[in-house]
Amino acid sequence: MREVDDFLQAHKQTKDKQPYEDILAHNPRLIVIRDRIEEILETLPTKEAFVRLSTLSPKDTTRGMIRQMVSCLEGLLHGRGLKTAPVDLDAETSHQLTKKEMREVQSTPSSLPIEVACLNKACVLVSKITSGDAALQMMFASDRVQKTLEHRREQEKKFRMSIVIRSWKVFEPEMEFRCFVKNGSVTAITHYYEFLYVEEIVQQKSQLESVMLAYLNEKVIPKLPDLSEYACDLAILPDSSVMVIELNPFAENTSSALFDWKDEKDAQILNGESDFEFRILTEPPPDGRARLGMFGVMLQMLRPLPDEPQIEDSRRCNLM
Repeated sequence: MREVDDFLQAHKQTKDKQPYEDILAHNPRLIVIRDRIEEILETLPTKEAFVRLSTLSPKDTTRGMIRQMVSCLEGLLHGRGLKTAPVDLDAETSHQLTKKEMREVQSTPSSLPIEVACLNKACVLVSKITSGDAALQMMFASDRVQKTLEHRREQEKKFRMSIVIRSWKVFEPEMEFRCFVKNGSVTAITHYYEFLYVEEIVQQKSQLESVMLAYLNEKVIPKLPDLSEYACDLAILPDSSVMVIELNPFAENTSSALFDWKDEKDAQILNGESDFEFRILTEPPPDGRARLGMFGVMLQMLRPLPDEPQIEDSRRCNLM
């Protein structure tokens, strides 16, 4: 429990803008954890990892990694052949685009799915960890981690919580799916990202369904005879093989993506009381950017919508 208190105190200090170096300097136990993470990273093939708690990841911290996100997103957009508007987060005002520049960089209905896919991939890539310091800083900044630790501490006098370090695997994030298993049977599969339309998935839906069902029924469920219900996240790799990303509890606090735990019909499907269903978006959502929150602001900076005003002051976006 002392380490839990250490993490909660470090979260508060991080929110209070206390330098990371000072937080560690006054807590030897955190230094021991940092050094242990470093040791494990050294054993990995690329010394790159995804780091999380045993129950959840600190993925919410990507919201605060603005410079890394913008830089990564810009590179991904360029890699897909999309030009971007110049962005200087240190400038008092943003560069005002000419009509010609606007035509070159503005978003279109056909480019929006690519832009959202690039944004989604940027969120994943900036979570790559290459040092113990980076791992702890991400944990300390995470409200998800803080709330989980506080909740567990309030509910149980003693509980086990681990830091999980997984070797970084390369796959396209848009090829991730969440599968629900109840009483040893697959009840539902959903695209992991409820805001992301991917044309290739629409075209290959039947094939993807068959591949995932076969993998779950032959490789996953038989190896977990003591687990009757869970959510299993799968990734389809470029060679069409399947990789398990992680398991999550079969519970309403586990995201159901394109299903809704509170919807009676959806709940029946998830619980195996109705026929199996595989859900994906079959067309781009009309409010695609609106679902992205502040991440949508990043897209607006780099790929403005033609009917939205340019952002005159980068600081007014709440990104700084």
